[in-house]
Amino acid sequence: PAKAKPPLTDQQFVIMAASSDLAEIKMSTAAQDKAKDKEVKDFAAKMVSDHSTSSEKLKEAAKAANLGLP
Repeated sequence: PAKAKPPLTDQQFVIMAASSDLAEIKMSTAAQDKAKDKEVKDFAAKMVSDHSTSSEKLKEAAKAANLGLP
C-alpha cells in the first residue's frame, strides 16, 4: 500500500497559501486587463480583492505565529 504523506507543517502551509494567493492575484489582474466582457472583469476584480484580503490576514497570522512568508 502507498504511504500516506505526512501532514504539512505550519510553515509549509503558510508558504503554499501565500503562493496560491499571489498566483490568483496575478492571474486575476491579467484577466482584468485583457478581458472584454464586463462580467469577467468584475469577477477578476473580486478575485483580486478577495485574495488580497486573505493575503493580509495570512500575513498577520504568520507574524503572530513567528512564521516567515515567501
